[in-house]
Amino acid sequence: MQLSENKCDMAASWLKAKGFKELLFFDGVYSCIWRMKAWGVYTYALFVVVNQITLITIGLWTISSLAIPAIVVAIGVYYLKDMS
Repeated sequence: MQLSENKCDMAASWLKAKGFKELLFFDGVYSCIWRMKAWGVYTYALFVVVNQITLITIGLWTISSLAIPAIVVAIGVYYLKDMS
């Protein structure tokens, strides 16, 4: 699949911005999931949805981009009743 130049520019700028968001994400949400906070799971699930919509919009979505986040959300939902 060949992307148009405009989509490649969009994807490049999105990935640059994503690098900063990823840093904030792992510092905040992931540590809250690690500390067994329920809102961390909800925030992570919301982030996954936004990320998937963005990937679909710029034409870079694949099934593999959903696999690991879906597994993490499923594990989080499974343990949600044990979280505070």
